[in-house]
Amino acid sequence: MFLNNQNFENRSPGSSPNINPAEKILDLKNPQIIYKIRLESAHNDNLLHLDLEKSDTHTSSSDQHLELSSPPKLDKKNKNFNKVHDLVDNKKKIRIGSARKIKTKIHIDDEEENFRDSHSNIAQTAGDLAISLMRPPKPKVQAIKKLTNTKRSTRQKKVSLVQNQTQDSYLSNSIPESISITNPLTIQELSKLICVQETDIIKYLFLRGISVTINQTIDASIISSVADNFGIAVASSKEQDNLYSTNLSTDSCLNNAGNYVKRPPIVTVMGHVDHGKTTLLDYIRKSNNANKEVGGITQTIAAYEVEYISKSNKQKIVFLDTPGHEAFVSMRSRGANLTDIAIIIIAADDGIKPQTIEAIKHIQKAGVPFVVAISKIDKDISNVDIIEQDLLKYNVMSETLGGQVPIIPISSITGYNIDKLLETITLLAELENLQADPSQPAQGVIVEAHLDKSHGPVATLLIQNGTLHTSDNMVIGSAYAKIRAIISNAQKKIDSAKPSSVIEIWGLSAVPDAGEIALVVKSDKEAKLKAFENTSKNSVIAQKQKTLNSRITLDTLSNTNSKDLSKQISLIIKTDNQGSTEAILDSLSQFPQSKVQLNVVSIMPGEITATDVELASTTSANLIGFNTNFAPGAKQAAAKFNIVIENYQIIYALIEDVIGRMEDLLDPEYSEIQVGEAEVSTVFSLANRKIAGCRVTNNKLLKNSWIKVIREEKVIYQGKIESLKRVREDVEEIQAGNECGIFISEFQLWQPGDKIHSFDLVPKQKSLS
Repeated sequence: MFLNNQNFENRSPGSSPNINPAEKILDLKNPQIIYKIRLESAHNDNLLHLDLEKSDTHTSSSDQHLELSSPPKLDKKNKNFNKVHDLVDNKKKIRIGSARKIKTKIHIDDEEENFRDSHSNIAQTAGDLAISLMRPPKPKVQAIKKLTNTKRSTRQKKVSLVQNQTQDSYLSNSIPESISITNPLTIQELSKLICVQETDIIKYLFLRGISVTINQTIDASIISSVADNFGIAVASSKEQDNLYSTNLSTDSCLNNAGNYVKRPPIVTVMGHVDHGKTTLLDYIRKSNNANKEVGGITQTIAAYEVEYISKSNKQKIVFLDTPGHEAFVSMRSRGANLTDIAIIIIAADDGIKPQTIEAIKHIQKAGVPFVVAISKIDKDISNVDIIEQDLLKYNVMSETLGGQVPIIPISSITGYNIDKLLETITLLAELENLQADPSQPAQGVIVEAHLDKSHGPVATLLIQNGTLHTSDNMVIGSAYAKIRAIISNAQKKIDSAKPSSVIEIWGLSAVPDAGEIALVVKSDKEAKLKAFENTSKNSVIAQKQKTLNSRITLDTLSNTNSKDLSKQISLIIKTDNQGSTEAILDSLSQFPQSKVQLNVVSIMPGEITATDVELASTTSANLIGFNTNFAPGAKQAAAKFNIVIENYQIIYALIEDVIGRMEDLLDPEYSEIQVGEAEVSTVFSLANRKIAGCRVTNNKLLKNSWIKVIREEKVIYQGKIESLKRVREDVEEIQAGNECGIFISEFQLWQPGDKIHSFDLVPKQKSLS
C-alpha cells in the first residue's frame, strides 16, 4: 500500500473498505514509499519474509501483516521492528516472495486504483517502482512436467500415425499373385515387389536361421522361399542373353525420313580358343595381330573394316573378332546380337569344343545366318566329314547333307578357300537385304570402352543406323557425350561416320558399359536429362557385382557354419576396358563360395591410382590390375601402405591366382586310410598306468598311428598310440596274429572287448567346392 502520512492520519480506520484497520503503518526513511510487510512462519524456523508487492484486495484474513508508518507510533525497542528494519537495510537477505497474482504484463487493477490516493502522484511513482522490483515468478514444476508429458504424448501420436500410414500403404497395395525375378534383390526391393513389410520378411527369414538386414541382398532361392510363405507364385526367368538388342528405338530421331540405302554387313567371328579366328582376320586384313596377342589369345572384342573386291565391285565388310576363352561368354553373346552374319571357326585338328557349342547356341538364339569354317585343314583334312556329322547333334546341317548352313574348309596359312568364304558372306548379305538411313541421327552400340589418361572416357562405337557428326549430343546409358572427336578405324580424325562404321568417340562424361545403346538427341540438356533418368537403373557391371557380392544363399547357410563365413577375400580390380571388367566378373561369379566368401569392393577400368592403394589399405583388400598401368604416385603409395599390387596380362592367370588365394584360407582336410585292427583282451596296471593288452586281428598296428577305440559300435576315443610294446620291448609295428600292449596317457578307460581301428590321415587337395 502506498499512502501519504498526512492523509493516513486524517483518515479514519474504517473510511476505506480496502484498508484493514488492524494493520499498523510506519513511515521509513523514504517517506514517498510505503512498504507492506507480511510476516510468515516458514516451517518451524519462524523466518521473516519481506514481500515487495502491490496491495491485493483478495488477501486472506488469516494472513498477518505489519504495516509501517511513522516512527513515533512504534517502539523501536520492539523486537519485530528491529527484525524488519534489518531486513530492509540488508537487501541481500530479502527474499522476494511470489505474488499472489501471477501477471505476465505490468498493469494496475481497478481495485488498486480505488485504494490509492488520487491526489498523490508520488504514490503512483512509488507503485510503479515497487512493481518493477518484482522478479518474474518461477514456473511450477508440475506445470513443466505436464507440458513435457504433453509433448511426449504428441510425439508418440505422430510416430504411431506414421507407422499406421506405412502399414496402410502396404495394405492399400494388394499382394500380387505371382512375381517374376531375374536377379537378386535387397530386402527393401523385395518388400516393394511383393507388398509385404520388410519386418515381416526379416522375421520370417530369422525364424529359418537366416539373419539379414533391410539392405542385404538375397538370391533367387531365398526370394522364392519368402514368396511361397506369403502365397505368391514365383516365375524365375533368367535375363535374356540379348541384353543389347539391335532393334533400337527411334523415339529420339530428329526426323523420320525413309531414305534407306544398302549398308555393309557386320560379321562376327566366333569359336573356341586357339581355333584360328584372329589368324583368319590377319590373312584377310594383311596384318599380324595374332603374334602380338599376349598369351596367344584374344581378350577383347576387336572391330575391323575390310574392303573386299567382288565381281569388280569394291565392298565393305565389318568384322568383329570375339575371344574364345571361356571367361568371355558375355562378349560372345554380345557379338552374336550385334552381327548380321556369323562365322563359326572349328579347327580340323581339334574338333567341336565347349566354346564352339556355346557359340552355336548364341547364334541360334539370335536367329542370324551363319557359316561354318573348318580351319587348319592344312594340318588334318580327314576330320572335315567327322565334324559335319558331329554338328548334326546341335541342329547344324550342312548344305551337302541337305541343310542350309554352308560349311567351308579353309586354311589361314595358305589362303585356301578364303575367297570362297568372303563370297559366301557377300551372298548372305544380299539375301538379308541390309539397309540403313544415313539421314537419321546416329544410333549404335558400344563395342568396347575404356578410360584413357589423355582423352578421358573413350568408347568404340558401331553405328547401325544414321550418321554421326562431330559436336552431336549422345546419351549412352547413364553417360552422355558431346562428341569432341571421331576416330576412324584407320586411326584418323573424321567429321562424320555413316552406318556400319566402327569408330572411336571422345567427349564422354563417363565410361559406358560395353553393349550400351548410343542415341543422338537434340540438345545437351536432353542428353543429360536422359542420362540422369538412366542412373536409377543398375548397369550390367553393377548388377553383376551386386550378384557376386550376394553371399547369402540357402545352400551356403545349410553347408557352412559361422567359422566358415568369417573367411573372406576382398578384391579391388582395375582393368583395361569394360569388356575385361565384365569378363572378370563373369569368371569370379562361377567360384563356389560355400567355404570362402568373395567380395569385390571395386572393379572398374582405368589406371591403378594412389586412391586405389588407400582404399585397399582401408578395406584390407587385394589390389589387382589387368592389362593396366600405374598412375603417378601409385607405387609410392603402395610402398607407404605396404600393399602388394599384382598386375596380370592374361585372364586365366588372374583367375587361377584368385582361386589360389581363396584356397589358402581353407583349413586342411584329411582322408582316413585304413591300416589295421586289434581287440583288447585284458587290461592291467603298471605304475598307476592302464595298459591295454591287445591282439592284432587285421594287417598291423603302427606306433604313432591314429586309432579309434570303439565300444558298442560307438567311438569313445580318437588319438595316437604313444607306446607300443611286445612283451617288454618297444616296437614300431605289430603284425596280425601277435599280441601287444598299448599305452595312451590321455586315455585310461580301457575295457576288455574294445575294438581298435588304426588309420593314417592323408591330406586332401584343397578345393573350394
